[in-house]
Formats: sequence, C-alpha cells, structure tokens
Amino acid sequence: MKSSTNSIITFFFLVYFVTRTHGIAGYIQSFWVLPLLIIFIFSIVILFKFSKSDLRIIAKESVWILMSFFILLIYIFFGDGNFKLFETFKYLVFSVPFYIIGYFWGLKGHDKNFRNTVVGYFIFILLYLFTKFLQLDSINRISKDTLGRLFYVPGKFSYNDLIFFWPLISFVFILAFILFLEHNRSRPKRFFLFTVSIIYLIAFFLSGLASSIFLIFSTLIIYYFIKIGSKGQIKLLLIFPIIIMISYLGIYLIGSGKLGTFGTLTSKTKGIISLINSGKLYDENLFNTITSDRWTAGRYSFHQFFEKPLFGQGAYLEGVKGDLGNIKSYTGAAGGHSFILDSLAYYGIWGLTMVMILVKFSKDAWKYFRVSSQHDRKAAMVFTSLIISLLISNILNSSFLASYFDNFVFLCSGFYLGKYIMIKHAKLL
Repeated sequence: MKSSTNSIITFFFLVYFVTRTHGIAGYIQSFWVLPLLIIFIFSIVILFKFSKSDLRIIAKESVWILMSFFILLIYIFFGDGNFKLFETFKYLVFSVPFYIIGYFWGLKGHDKNFRNTVVGYFIFILLYLFTKFLQLDSINRISKDTLGRLFYVPGKFSYNDLIFFWPLISFVFILAFILFLEHNRSRPKRFFLFTVSIIYLIAFFLSGLASSIFLIFSTLIIYYFIKIGSKGQIKLLLIFPIIIMISYLGIYLIGSGKLGTFGTLTSKTKGIISLINSGKLYDENLFNTITSDRWTAGRYSFHQFFEKPLFGQGAYLEGVKGDLGNIKSYTGAAGGHSFILDSLAYYGIWGLTMVMILVKFSKDAWKYFRVSSQHDRKAAMVFTSLIISLLISNILNSSFLASYFDNFVFLCSGFYLGKYIMIKHAKLL
C-alpha cells in the first residue's frame, strides 16, 4: 500500500477521533459515521492484500475478539439484554477496523503513520483543553462540574460520558508523551512537551474524577517494576516501602484538604484515611466511600454470576437511583461499575472471552517489549505498562467496550502486535 494511502488513513483517523470527542460530537452529531465508514473500507482492502499466511496469523491472534463477537451475536439473537448488550456489540465491531489497520501498520513498519495519529490527537486535545481553561471564570470547589461542564452541549448533559472521556485523555497523553519524547530530542521541543504536560496534569485534577489520575499513577508504578525487574535488580523489593510512604503522603495531603478539594479524588483519599484510622480490615461503608460505591456494586455482580454461572443474567444495565451503596436498591439487571465482574454477571463464564481481549492485548504488549530494539524499547515498556493499567482499572471501572476509547486501544494494540509479528518473522528467516 502506498505511503500516500496510509497518510489518507491517518487523516481519517484524526477526523474520526476529533469528531467523536466529548463536547464536539454533540454539535456535529453522526458526522463521525463518514470517517468510520471510510476506515471500514480501508480495513477490508487491507485484509484482501494480506497473504493467506498473514490472514491465518491475524485470525489466530484475534480468537478472543471473534469469540466475543459471536457470543454477543447469540445474545442479541435471543434478545437477552437491553441497550447495554447493543452498545457492547457496537463498540466491539467498530473497533475491529482499527485493530486491522494498526496491525498492518506495525507489520509493515509504518511507525510514522501511527505516531502521527497518536501525537496529532494529543495536540488537538491540548488545544481543546486550553480553550476550556480560558472559559473558567472561578474555581471555588473542584468537582465534575469544574471543568467537565464546559464539555457539555447545552441541554445535553451526560456525566456518564466523563467516565470514558478522561481515561482516554490520560491514555493518549501517556503514549503520545513517550512517542514525542523518543523522536524529538532537541531542548526547545522537550521544553514544549513538559510545558504541555503541566497543562494536561492540571486538567486531570480539575476534572474532579480519580480515574485519569489512577491510570497515570498505576502506569508509572508498573513501568518502574518492569524496568527494574527486566534488569534483575534487588531494587524491585526495596522500592515497596518507598512507594507505600509516598502513596500515604499523597493520600494524606489530598484527603486532609490541605491542598484544596479535588472532587472524587478527595472523597476517596478521605475514605482511605478513615479506614486506616479505624483500625479495621473491613468496613463496607468506608470501602464504598473509597470506591464510590463500587464495592457493593461489585459484590452484587459477583453474586449474580454465582446465581447463573453458565449463561449469566443477560446483558441488562439499569439505574439504581444513584444509591449504589444500598444493595436493596438493586434490581436483577443492576450493576455497571466493573467491566470484569459485570461481564461475568451478564454472560456467565462466556463473559471471560471479553475480559480475555484485554488480557491478550497486555500479553502482546509484553511480548513486543521483550523483543523490541533499543530505540523503541522505552515506548514499548510504556505501552505495556499502560495496557496492563487499563486492564487493572477495569476491575473498578467499566470503561472497556463502552465508548470510542476502545477504537484507540484496538488501534494501539494491533500496531504493537504487528511489530511483534514482524520481528518474530525476521528472526525465523
């Protein structure tokens, strides 16, 4: 495929991600369908260009995606679900073309196109966030309304969309940061990057949500452990007390309110401090405070799975009137705060196929990191840390197969899988 064609694909990727961005999609509704359709067409063209051996490889590597597709299709056929089932199916299907093209780019060495897509969207989000900063009049108390309200289309408020929006920005920020850093070593460009990073970090705190901070923090920890572990140093064990001390200091400063309030991040850290001071190992109310009622929601989903472990309760998601901490308010269809536990509750053991997609992505990233060259090793290590963090975060969040965030994840995972297959084949020759 010609380089100009790949540049066109990059362009439509950027158009798609921009038009799907929270706060923009509401003004130009359904416009994103056009670039998505073109991306679909390009992915089909790429499949036809693959050799039989390449098709067998990508089919083998996509076994969990294919299994999830057919399982969701069966549940749709029998009508065992509400809007949640159709949303999950939609985002899985919409993400497959991104996976195919990402795999093709990695396999054929089109790193520049991948980098331009990630960094291009990173720069757009930077400008987008900056325009929102200019609209801030005053900051009396940080919550989801502080910065998040500026992304809403008038008359179309949706707090739930923020659950997926901020983790996506964190994901893009971390990956683009390392890609930009690896290929721009001049001091002015590095100064620009670190200045931009400050803007992003301020935005994460002003979002009033802890999900983006958690993704960054867990990625940094996993990155360090991979880096130290790969060198076989004893620092891997010695660092535990330091991490605990730094974590407690951060929790104390935020939870005590000495630095101000930071939305759910403050409430969660206050809950942790209260749990430590209580001297108890278990307190359901405090666990719900720390997890924003996800503890009770998770227990309920786990209970639903054990009631019907083979086929689950069906993919039903309904509201519980904002009272997630009270299990009496739950219906047979309630849940929705843990992708892993909810998948088991909805589909029984068959829900593991969807969980295994993220596990497979993590495994592929790790395999590429192990064989990556020196110039790409740091980026490979960061992506491995990032995708593992995303898997961990979905224990307490339901951010997978729920938004256009999945398109970006599938694109990146396909790309690094393609790079791994390329190196693997080169070694066999």
